[in-house]
Order: sequence, then C-alpha cells, then structure tokens
Amino acid sequence: ETGSSIAEDLEYIIASLRAKIILPALRLPTNWGRSSNEDGEETKRKEDEHGSATAISLTLIAQASKLFETLCHSRTSASAPEGTYIGGKVLLEVVLLPLTALESGAIQLGTGDNDNVSSESIDIIVSSSLRCSQHLISATSGEPSVGDGVDPANLTRAMVKIALSILTKANSEEVKASSPKAIEAALGLLLDCIRSESIDANTKRQLAVTTADAGCWEAWKTICSELEGESGLSSSIASIAQALGNWNDTT
Repeated sequence: ETGSSIAEDLEYIIASLRAKIILPALRLPTNWGRSSNEDGEETKRKEDEHGSATAISLTLIAQASKLFETLCHSRTSASAPEGTYIGGKVLLEVVLLPLTALESGAIQLGTGDNDNVSSESIDIIVSSSLRCSQHLISATSGEPSVGDGVDPANLTRAMVKIALSILTKANSEEVKASSPKAIEAALGLLLDCIRSESIDANTKRQLAVTTADAGCWEAWKTICSELEGESGLSSSIASIAQALGNWNDTT
C-alpha cells in the first residue's frame, strides 16, 4: 500500500472508533460537535440513535483510548511524510470531542445527570483525551501546528483552562470519588502546560491566585512548583488567608 492509502485507512479506523465506541459510550449522537439544528439549538443526544440499552464494554473503550494516545504520541513521527500528521484531522477531532462535550455540559464528571452514561466510561475517555492532548503538545513542540492549522501555543493555553476546570470540579467529593483517572490526567497535563514556553511567569502567578481563590489546592501546588522562589506563595497570600479564615470560622 502507498503511504497515502495507509494514512486514509488509519483515519477511517479512527473515525469508526469515534462513531462506534466513543460517541455511543457517551450517549452522544454521531453528528455531535459537527453540526447544529437549523433553529440554532444545541444538538441533543438521541436515545433512539444508539439505543438506551446499548452498553459499550469498558475494555473496548480503554483499548480505543490507548490507540488514540499512541497515535498522538507519534503525531509527528519521522515515518510520516513531511508536513503531514499521523491520524490527520480526524485524530484531533476525536481527542478534543470529549473535552468539548465536558466543557459544554453535554457530559459531566461524577454520577450526576449523565443520561445513564457510566461515570467510569466518562472517566476513561476524558482522562485519555487529556493524556492525548499532553502527547500532542509534547510531540509537536517547536512545530508550527499540531495539525489542521491548530497552533501548539493556543492548544496549550486552552488545555490549561480545561485542566483547571476539571481540577476545580474535583473539589466535589462525588467527582473526586468517581473520576480519579481524569483528575490525575488533568494534573499531569497542567504540569506540562505550565512548563511550556507558552505560559510565562506572570501568567503562572495569576493562575496561582486563581486556583487559590477557588480552593483548588492540588492545582495551586503544581503551579507554584514551577515558579521561582516563593512568588506563587506570596502572590496568593490573601487567598490563603481567606481560606484559613473560612476554615477557622465555626459559626
């Protein structure tokens, strides 16, 4: 087979896994994220599209996710023709889809209103997407794009927001108990992102304050570990004092 034929076959496989495993596991319609209804309403899940009784094996979900992670890790492999990216646009889409769904509220971490979606399925898929993003940022370091014209610096900044959003949700005991993989992956992604040249020291200090204000102490500790001296601590003093005051308040 020619290189272009192999690339097309790979993209077909990725698209098939997206349609037959990832979307059904999240109870999202096959066109989710690609189009909206003519009246402008957000595309809703369709139980009749995947069937309310459809159950996707956690093993299948984990295997598909592992393949995506491997491909992202090899995104700019030397075996790929110059200027091309392993997995093409469809790999980028399948990586970002669960994170977009999470940020839009189409899926949720924890055991809340998830339309009977398994919280473990969400944990596996979201954590894999976070690791895939981490691999993409690392694999395309110094490259002008991670593919499809997406700038690595912009992706890095976007992933900081997503990681912090997940870690803030982890303040909930319900989320903490049901989403350990996603929380661990979010911390790893955050660490790699703030080590990137795309995030300067001033931005890190601002993030330290933001996470302290939110009481997101694991994220705060991770960010402060990458700041020189005690600048993260000093910039967060007011937030820490407030948190201690609340803790000491017995009324």
